[in-house]
Amino acid sequence: MRLRALALSFLATAAVVGCGKEGAPAEDASSAKKSEAKATDAKAKSDKAAADDSSDDAASAKDDAKAKKKKKDDDGLTLHRMAKDYLIAPDVVFMYSFNESDAKDKAEKACEGKSKGDHEKQAACMANAQKKFGADGYHFEQDDAGKWWWETVKVKNGTIVYLHRVPIEFGKETEETIEVKVTGKDEAKGAKGSVPNEVTFSVPNAYQIVQTDPDEGKIVFEAKLGLLGDPATRKKKR
Repeated sequence: MRLRALALSFLATAAVVGCGKEGAPAEDASSAKKSEAKATDAKAKSDKAAADDSSDDAASAKDDAKAKKKKKDDDGLTLHRMAKDYLIAPDVVFMYSFNESDAKDKAEKACEGKSKGDHEKQAACMANAQKKFGADGYHFEQDDAGKWWWETVKVKNGTIVYLHRVPIEFGKETEETIEVKVTGKDEAKGAKGSVPNEVTFSVPNAYQIVQTDPDEGKIVFEAKLGLLGDPATRKKKR
């Protein structure tokens, strides 16, 4: 009997141990599923955070672009304008810039050949070349009747002399170019010579206008304020 009891006890213990071993894989599978679920959830949260960051970056970039555009529009010098707006700015005279024009490069080459290394001769030659362009500046003005005029001026001893004053109309226009057409006779006192019947000015920036001549190439004028003086005095000189 005692032997039988011991045998039964051994079998019971073995059964318990066996059940424990067989149940272990079930517990491991359950833990693996839980771990996998946690990993999936963590990845989803990470992906959502990344998407939110990307969306925030895109929104931030858009806001920055709007801010830059607003800053540009608020700046009086970079405000979006058409070429004509710069050309007809009140009281602005566009003065001939020899140094910025193609004439300077042509003159330097020609004068170097004549001066043969003599600095004084070179300087005198360049000064004469600069004077070859007849007008010192251009001015565009609208009269009381709404008519537009193109004036070419010369500065002599600090005084403005009007070389030409011709009525004009504006033609084709873009952000960078404006077409000017002469529509009538020259009304400047003692006018000599003439101005082109039609010119397309390019406006590369707020400070310059450029005229292109078949012979002279690029002719650059730079904006200057305060040269014309009082409007009433101006009328007497024309």
